[in-house]
Amino acid sequence: MADAETDILTAEQQACLALWAVPGLGPRTLVALRAFADGSLAPLAATPVRDWVSQAPVSSQVRRKLASVEHRRRWRGGCGKPAGRPA
Repeated sequence: MADAETDILTAEQQACLALWAVPGLGPRTLVALRAFADGSLAPLAATPVRDWVSQAPVSSQVRRKLASVEHRRRWRGGCGKPAGRPA
């Protein structure tokens, strides 16, 4: 959960929420992506999508949606305040 004092989401939470918002990407795909990323989704958010999307275990529809993202802030954008920034 978010830190109760600062109300900031962790990088893992932000990545999870951002990926969850991608149409066609559901709970099974999140599990597969977490395994693909060695147990944590946060590194995916910290790496340009173009560097990992072609190898990601996602459907072609989801791959196209992710590949169209130019910058990680766009796919992470609606998931709360960036970690480490003051409220």
